[in-house]
Amino acid sequence: MSISISRYYPLFIGLGLIGFTGFIYLRNLGKRYRFATLLRMLTILFLVLSLCGVQVIHEAQDITTVFIADVSKSVESQKEAMESFIIEASRSRSERDLIGVLAFAQEAKVEKLPDKSFSFDGLGVRLNQEFTNIQTALISGNSIIESGTKRRLVLLTDGYENVGDARKQLASFAGGDTVVDIVDFSTLDFSEVQFDELVLPEKVERNQTVEIQASISSNIKTSGVLYIYSNNQVKYEKVIDISVGENLYVFSDTITDSGLVTYGAQIIVDEDTYTENNFVSAYTMVNDLPKILVVEGEEEAALNFKGMLESSAILESVMAEEVPQSLEELLRYDGYLIANVPIDRLSEDFLLHMEEAVRLQGRGLLVTGGETSFGPGGYYKTILEDILPLNMDAKPKEEKPNLALMLVIDKSGSMGGGDFGVSQMELAKEAAIRSLEVLEAEDYIGVLGFDSLPKWVVEPVLSEDKAAIENEIARLAPGGGTSIQPSLKLAIEELEKLDAGLKHIILLTDGQAEQTGYLPLLERMNTQGMTLSTVAVGSGADKNLLQLLAEYGNGRYYATDVFTDIPSIFTKEAFMAGKKYLNNVTFFPKVTADSPIIAGIDALPQLDGYVATEAKDKAKVILEGPEEDPILASWQYGLGRTVAFTSDMKGLWSSKWLSWSGNQGFWINTMSWLVQQDINTNYGVSGYYENGRGIIDVTSLVKDKDYSSIEGLISSPDGITSDISLEAVSPGSYRGEFEPSGQGIYLVTFELGQGEESDQVITALNIGYSKEYDFLSGKGVKPQEMAAITGGRLIENPEDVLKGQVPDVKGSRDLTNWLLSIAFLLFMTEIVLRKVRPPVKEMAMKVSEVKDKMKIIKKKDLQGDGPDHEYLNTLLTNKKKNKR
Repeated sequence: MSISISRYYPLFIGLGLIGFTGFIYLRNLGKRYRFATLLRMLTILFLVLSLCGVQVIHEAQDITTVFIADVSKSVESQKEAMESFIIEASRSRSERDLIGVLAFAQEAKVEKLPDKSFSFDGLGVRLNQEFTNIQTALISGNSIIESGTKRRLVLLTDGYENVGDARKQLASFAGGDTVVDIVDFSTLDFSEVQFDELVLPEKVERNQTVEIQASISSNIKTSGVLYIYSNNQVKYEKVIDISVGENLYVFSDTITDSGLVTYGAQIIVDEDTYTENNFVSAYTMVNDLPKILVVEGEEEAALNFKGMLESSAILESVMAEEVPQSLEELLRYDGYLIANVPIDRLSEDFLLHMEEAVRLQGRGLLVTGGETSFGPGGYYKTILEDILPLNMDAKPKEEKPNLALMLVIDKSGSMGGGDFGVSQMELAKEAAIRSLEVLEAEDYIGVLGFDSLPKWVVEPVLSEDKAAIENEIARLAPGGGTSIQPSLKLAIEELEKLDAGLKHIILLTDGQAEQTGYLPLLERMNTQGMTLSTVAVGSGADKNLLQLLAEYGNGRYYATDVFTDIPSIFTKEAFMAGKKYLNNVTFFPKVTADSPIIAGIDALPQLDGYVATEAKDKAKVILEGPEEDPILASWQYGLGRTVAFTSDMKGLWSSKWLSWSGNQGFWINTMSWLVQQDINTNYGVSGYYENGRGIIDVTSLVKDKDYSSIEGLISSPDGITSDISLEAVSPGSYRGEFEPSGQGIYLVTFELGQGEESDQVITALNIGYSKEYDFLSGKGVKPQEMAAITGGRLIENPEDVLKGQVPDVKGSRDLTNWLLSIAFLLFMTEIVLRKVRPPVKEMAMKVSEVKDKMKIIKKKDLQGDGPDHEYLNTLLTNKKKNKR
């Protein structure tokens, strides 16, 4: 045992203070105050010692053992064996042993803190098992051992480390006071075939033939089926022989796609134990002309456009019903053109995925006008209206005829049916409300429900109080048979009474009705200038009859098996019937804003018409028509860009535009701006995978373009998007991290700057399978090597764990609290001594008197007179009273 002082400078200061106190006070005070001063000096001494960190050093007797158990995926099957090992080892503990348990995978968590009363219920903490970080586990295990005990770590693992640096941490324990023993839980007594990597060039040219290398490792000789995918399409399927060790297979492929092209490889083997390591992926960027998907509403609707761009882009034209349905298919294109297509001809999947491709993946969209586009095309309150820089509900700026719209809706019992829990009746009510929203206050609306007989839901009324009308529409309920003629006759009679410039009927039914007797009604309608459109819902509707009624009624016929189309059909009809949005007028477009789209263009030709719309607040209106209506408008939508041209491409309104010498340059400029052709030319981008995290680095090559941070988006292989923030790490350099949700290709997109001056940056990152399943590469640290590094034991029997020698450790006991307590007691004693004055003189006189009396008694005894007992009793009595 010894004494240790960690800080000496307080002692030097304190001794000087004590000496000064003694020199000043001890010479000039009486005995009592000198004693109080000595107490003060001792108080100062003990206070000073408490500041010096005085400790009693002794040999540690207790031994702390921490079991560090690997619970990652690679040893998941060994969990029960580890638990049994820990329990068996703890049974041989003595009263000197403290035992703790810590579990680890990617991170480490304490199962049980070291304690002499050991109880263990098993390894239950939840961890990310896809990675193994032995370094973190060792640091955490050592940190929970209290000082003053001998130290032992027992590591139970297979050594398949894939995060951190175990060798470095183990080496730091070598020769120290912490013993690290190893229990080997590695095993390869199972059949395993795994992919090592898939290799192909990072960048290629379109139509280039590339070499694809697939590397496979195996610990058995077997055979299997190897699949090679390109953009999720099977390119090769081949039965292969697999040898023990590394196997290399080479394929070639001619890449005809452009942009980002993904490849995948999969191996299927019957004897394989783990399938998680049987798939790998890779990608390449294909340099080529931008690829544009042209969607047409009718044959050759964009013929002139395609002729203008055939040398500057790769154009793929489809009819509206043939559009791609998946996000992956749409991402093969750099941009999209929708040429005069009504929205009811575009599938919901296409619209949803196209919106995502524009907003999250930086694709471009151009929409052009015509009689079935924008408002008349049913875009009002749809995804297309959200994407475009225009609102569809433009208010007329000049006096135009008002509209009387009559909705004749089948409310027979069959209208109560429908898909996905939504009845046709509910959709019909929504359709009526949607068409009401399009109407102006001076327009009339009437809603007539019919089964066997007609019944007014909303009698013809001005569309001023839309909320009240919506409440009436909501009361529409199905029930009864189907009879069209009475309701059609009643609708015509009511329209005849109304003072409206335009009168239109929309008839919706899902059943059969009278086959004759309609001609007088249709002639009456034509005489009055009324029009009739019909909607056939489902396969039970009399489509031939409804088509004839629409044809003779000078309206439009719709047949839909998709009940959700009904609201958009009614909205489109309300637009078309009002004829307030089709403007047949000749004019010269007016330039109202600078844009790369009109760069180099000095004069514009005439147009003969357009679809009226209204620009959104953040939209840039580049060209205007009469009464400041937008003709060409653009804006940024997420990471992508969209442009709306409200005239047409076919020549109905744009015959002079098509023959204009600047027409080709105009459309080339438009598509170049939309698809952001100069992607990544000003920035260096790299992505990589490290310690279970995806890392994105961006370096700006442009001076004077520095940002504090950059916000972007990540699309995972399963299509889920999430935000990512890249923080500035140095001028012009940015870094962001994210946690992958699984293996595959992650597409990262973000934008530097704002508006048309912004630069879009796109990169991809390949995340392979977790290295927990990399059993055959030889990576990690073998348990035998771990034991050799630290000088610890490689333990096989649990009863041997607590028998091993542990280096002596000096224990210590801090005396600070004891010293402070003594100083406090000394200080209080000094206070009492100084404040309380005992009767010292009186007591001294009494003692002297007693002594004198005792001398007299003694003298009398010597003279033989005997003791004076009476006097002696009196003296004793007085002494007792004084004590009281």
